[in-house]
Amino acid sequence: MKNLLFLLCVIGLSLVTLQAQGQALLFDATTPGYLLARQTNSVAVAGEVDSWTFDALAGDVVSVSVDTPTSALDPYVELRNSANGLVASDEDSGPGLDAAIAPFTFSSSGTYTVRVLGRSSSVGEYRLRVEIGRGMQLETESNYGNDVIAGANLIKKTGSGLKAKGSIAGTIMETGPVGSSDAGKVDEDVFAIGRLNAGNLVDLSFRLPAGSLLVPKVTLLDASGAVVVDGDGNATNGHFSGALATAGSYFAKVEANSGAGPLGQYILDVAIDDTVAPKVVGITRLPGSGATNDRVIQSFTVSFDESLSAAAVTAGTPLSNWDLREAGADALFGTADDLVYGLSVYPAYDGGTNVGLRVINGPLPSGKYRFSVLSSLTDVVGNSVDGDGNGLGGDPFVRVFNIALEADHTLESGTNDTLATATPLTLVDVGGSSGLSIGRGVGVIDPAVDLDNWSDPDWWSFQAQAGDRVAVAVSSPGSSADSYVELYNTAGNYLTADGSSGPGGEAFISNYGIPANGTYYVRVGKEY
Repeated sequence: MKNLLFLLCVIGLSLVTLQAQGQALLFDATTPGYLLARQTNSVAVAGEVDSWTFDALAGDVVSVSVDTPTSALDPYVELRNSANGLVASDEDSGPGLDAAIAPFTFSSSGTYTVRVLGRSSSVGEYRLRVEIGRGMQLETESNYGNDVIAGANLIKKTGSGLKAKGSIAGTIMETGPVGSSDAGKVDEDVFAIGRLNAGNLVDLSFRLPAGSLLVPKVTLLDASGAVVVDGDGNATNGHFSGALATAGSYFAKVEANSGAGPLGQYILDVAIDDTVAPKVVGITRLPGSGATNDRVIQSFTVSFDESLSAAAVTAGTPLSNWDLREAGADALFGTADDLVYGLSVYPAYDGGTNVGLRVINGPLPSGKYRFSVLSSLTDVVGNSVDGDGNGLGGDPFVRVFNIALEADHTLESGTNDTLATATPLTLVDVGGSSGLSIGRGVGVIDPAVDLDNWSDPDWWSFQAQAGDRVAVAVSSPGSSADSYVELYNTAGNYLTADGSSGPGGEAFISNYGIPANGTYYVRVGKEY
């Protein structure tokens, strides 16, 4: 029988034992929102599989690490659900050949199992660590991936009075072992605090879970990686406090003065005093104030100079803190003929400075538009938007612009994602005795997702007669879209397709013979 050594210090602690079949892990629950279990054991013979079980709740975030600081074991780890279905696995994401499953969010409550085994018949001691975030963020780090600003984890913040606060649990891993691809790498965890305003007071501090041996150091970096002077006068301790001289994006870098390795856990706490109102600093895709363009607009992104309240960003269905409307025939806003366009957040707001908005009943046809960010939108601590940029919050941001789509083109409908809801395309006789009719449509593939031809399929329909010869061309001027087009018959059956036969590699179906009278369908997508 194996000797089971729990590394968790139990004296004077509130402990939660999560009961399940097999060998149940013992979790320390003294840190609100964070559960930690450590277990030391060994794979004694080739092919041996160790199983450890625990209970989790829907919404819990879990990470699993298997470290081998003193053995030749090459570990492989699996996370399985109560039906023995594989949830996640890993073999090399930790230091050297060690295994680490990045934070995974459970969609349902239940009993879960961690399985540890040795690859290539390897054997030896290992140290298992399971962390559960129950309201606490967990560090995402694979192969020392968040050691630089480009790989920084974003710390999500919530308001507490005039402070924006956030916390994240992490580990300073051991230095990459000799002989591995990570040899000599020193773990330095970098976290994005967000874009902050001049005058914000930033405080960074630590809490150490039970059993941690880490003596941490924290520094504040600006977007260039330069160290911000610590207001407490000590640049090597586990605390930073200071007011920001300039606005910009800032990052916390966590290092070990000592204690890095399997017992190097910490919780980084961030607190920001913020009395500065948020401002809009840019909008993609929409024309500038008073400007006109011919772009087909289904979505756009609004950028701010700091993080916003997620609740305020997403309030209402459709959204209540944003307003987009077309002036109508009288060209005046706020009158009875205004056409209001509902908005939704897409993609999901991540707590950063960019908010993606999608036009529910778009795309936008030609017309005069007004987009407003209402003053009820706030930052994390409740400061209202400074719409006019005068330094005082409480007024909306407003942009008036015009859309003038190309003449003689039919705009796709916002519901043409299926054959049954295809946008009718009228064919117009060009005159004379040529017998040539042309139909022109304009649309947008939005969202355009990599490796997905049909992330936003656009269907068009047209009338044709037996013996007609049809050409279908798709062009994308001013766009990075690589078009793809398919032709379907009156019964909805596939006839032909193309992705690159036109000018510049655009999609082009050429001189196709129509077999029978009826309605035909064109589906427009994109190449991978």
